[in-house]
Amino acid sequence: MRNELAASVIGILITIILQSNNAVVCILISMVAGNLITLHQANFITLGSQIGITFVNAFYSLSLRKRAHFEIYYAVGIMNDVTSFLCYVIILPAEIYASPIESFAKYILEKWRNTCPKLQTLTVITRPFIDAIIQIDESVILPINDSHVFHEPTKFVIHRCIDPKTSEYIFCPYSHIFRYSRMSDKTIAAIIGFTTLITVILSQILMQIILHSLCDGLFSEKFMIFINKIACIKIIWFLDWIIDIFMIFIGFILFPIIEPHSLFSPTLNPYAKLDPQQSHRLYPMLLGANLGQSLGGVAAAFAVPSAALYK
Repeated sequence: MRNELAASVIGILITIILQSNNAVVCILISMVAGNLITLHQANFITLGSQIGITFVNAFYSLSLRKRAHFEIYYAVGIMNDVTSFLCYVIILPAEIYASPIESFAKYILEKWRNTCPKLQTLTVITRPFIDAIIQIDESVILPINDSHVFHEPTKFVIHRCIDPKTSEYIFCPYSHIFRYSRMSDKTIAAIIGFTTLITVILSQILMQIILHSLCDGLFSEKFMIFINKIACIKIIWFLDWIIDIFMIFIGFILFPIIEPHSLFSPTLNPYAKLDPQQSHRLYPMLLGANLGQSLGGVAAAFAVPSAALYK
């Protein structure tokens, strides 16, 4: 992808498929850490995901049958869509010609180059679970982008305690569940991939159940009553920004529970329950949600090995 505009279009398409720009950002961080794509490419795909979420909002709103619901919930999303559109139109040309964001990111990470390998990331927690499932020869997959590196076609990526060709048991220090498997690497990868997919689907269903209980119950009603009271507070005009800051904080807190850009269900979207007379308070909440979106990217970045953070 040498064409930056094409990379942004790919970001739009991926976001429409995944229906979440936050998921796209997390995936891109993992791909950059794994040397599958460059930071330059990921930057423009991320910009495309910002405009791609507007299509997702439109699809959700068009699925609503009641006109009243369509008007309310589309209005909730259109404010964020305008911000995303301006982000795409203004920042994309600037990145193509000057790359200010990419240059600033490289400057910061260059300062951290000597510090990152010493940081303890989430791999301290996840590594024991991963090693219990599978252990691979990283010397084979890490230099995948180096054309001068040659690997034997028969080289197995997954560490084994058995010779897959002769079925002869050998002594080895590995303890993952596939260490005595005679299956090929592709078969094992397919099994793990399918299991991961099922796990993700079940976790999404569980999250939706929890989301329904939070947003369609007594908690949601009391919470929105509290928010509406805060939004209706009358304050001196030059101190009105204090309420806006508080609404930004509320949006920031809500984002880990609810992704406001893709939830248009009347029973799930608490943003649309705000008093219409206080609609001007909605925009600070959406700004706070956009700030909260960065938490997903930070968590994804700290899920990779510490040595890969400077990438």
